[in-house]
Amino acid sequence: MLKIVTNCGLCEGFIGACLASLRLQTFTDWQALVTIDRRGDRTYERAMEARDGDGRIVVTRNRRRLYPTENLIRAIRRSNADPEDVIVILDGDDWLTTDRALELIAAEYERDDDCWMTYGSWISNREENPGRWPAYRDGDDFRSVEWRGTAVRTWKK
Repeated sequence: MLKIVTNCGLCEGFIGACLASLRLQTFTDWQALVTIDRRGDRTYERAMEARDGDGRIVVTRNRRRLYPTENLIRAIRRSNADPEDVIVILDGDDWLTTDRALELIAAEYERDDDCWMTYGSWISNREENPGRWPAYRDGDDFRSVEWRGTAVRTWKK
């Protein structure tokens, strides 16, 4: 099973696309744990709308700001993930661009029992950084090159 952790700050303009991209996935064995960490906009309300009753999406709103690392730890605990489950980090201001993204992630872990983590690539929607941004080139040893681990980040619990 994929356990998707989505941390949100002030991202009311993006959380709808984020959760809609999850609901459109062809791979359906997943649970999303969405944490709204800041108040000041309508991110929580937009997340509840985008959830649209989908029981796989659990939305939590913090009473006080806990910051990303604490939110990540708490979400993984709430997920009750088994050791073989895969943790997927999808930030609240990001979304999956294809309906097969989770299928591709799951297939990589099924193909290789020794796969412990993966990194994705992203397409910028900002004018100052346009285009596709790959995480690493094929053959790169991530331990010996500049850190470029980008969305979507995954690892086996």
